[in-house]
This record gives sequence, C-alpha cells and structure tokens, in this order.
Amino acid sequence: MTNKKATSPISTTNPPLKTTNNTFFQKKPIRTFLHANKEMIFQSILIFLSVFMGIVAGNWNETRKQQHKKEAFLQALLVEIKSNKTNVESYLKYHEVLAENFKCLMEEEDNINPQQTLAEFGGFMAFDGWRGVGISSIDNAVYQSGLTSSIFSDLPINLLTQISRNQSNREDYLQLIGNLMNKMIDIKQQDSVQNFFTIISVLAFEIPYLERIMLTEYTKIIDEIEQELNK
Repeated sequence: MTNKKATSPISTTNPPLKTTNNTFFQKKPIRTFLHANKEMIFQSILIFLSVFMGIVAGNWNETRKQQHKKEAFLQALLVEIKSNKTNVESYLKYHEVLAENFKCLMEEEDNINPQQTLAEFGGFMAFDGWRGVGISSIDNAVYQSGLTSSIFSDLPINLLTQISRNQSNREDYLQLIGNLMNKMIDIKQQDSVQNFFTIISVLAFEIPYLERIMLTEYTKIIDEIEQELNK
C-alpha cells in the first residue's frame, strides 16, 4: 500500500489586512475639528457673508441709480415732446388757414395774372393771413443728450422705435421748411408772383401732412413714456 502525501487544503479566507501608519486614519474626527476651530469658521462665514452682501448692495445701488437716471430722462423727454406737440399743433392751425385762403385765392383766378410780379400783386403781405413760414422751433435737446449716454439701451423697443421714427420725420420736416425759407429769401419783388404761390402751396398742403404725422407720433410717444413711468 502506497502512502499518499497529505495535501493542505486551499485556504478560502483572505489574508489579514496589514495595519499601516497612514496619518489619514489618525486625524481628529470632524466634530472635534469643528469644535476646536468654531471661532475661526464663524469668522470666515461672517467675512463671506459681508463680502456677498456688499456685492449685492453695490449691484442694487447701481440698478437704482440707473433707474433714477432713466426716469429723469423720460420725465425730461416727456416735457420736450409735449412742448413740441403744442408747437406743431399751433403751426398746423396756421397752415390750415393758409390752405383755406389759398383755395379762395385760386377760385378768384380771373382776378389774378400769373405773369404779374410779386410787387404788382402787393408783396407777401397781400396774401390774406400771411405771417411767414410759421415755424419757430422743434426741440430735441433731451433726445440728443440720450444719444450721448447709454440710457437708450434701458428703454423698451416700442418706445425706441417711435422716438426714432419721429426724429426722422422731424429732420425731413425741418429740411423742407429750410428749403422754403431759402426760396423765400431768394424771391425778389420783380419776380413772378407764381414763385410765391408755389411756396404757399407747399406750406398749405405738404407741410400740414407732415405735421399731422408728427402729431400722431407725439401722442404715441407720450402714451409710451407715461406707461413706462407708471410701472
């Protein structure tokens, strides 16, 4: 009978972990750390909150300043627009009177010789109701001040659109008035009265058309500004 060597069974258990000197496991517990350093942690939190509140307060103050600046601009613009609206309304009334008088004059064409000179007609003042071109000013100083600042970026798009369109029509209006005034200056007493009638026809019909457009725009701008101020 042969002798079989005894074999040791394979161990199914893991070898014991070796203990190390890792300092990670030797640190104090978190609670102990917090207790020992609570004053430092409290002071750090206070510093963080102070800095955070300072930033928030600074942003709030800057927002308030910008809001006050915007409101002051809108208030000034509202005064300017209302003043311009009143002026244009008076210009329109005058030009409507010119239109009526011009129609009456044209109905009496049998008494008018187109070839006669302005002097023979009686000069400018021979035209009933004539008081010159009838335009004094249409201010836009507040609008110009807005262009030099960043205030327009804070305004709603609808208001910006109305203001921009109105300024464009204002420029066309004043340019036309300027052209008429230059023609008035160039007219001589020996020139044909027909030259004077041409200026009258523009003042009586084309100018009032632009004035009515501007008045409509002024009304819309005033409504937009008042809504913005009442927010």
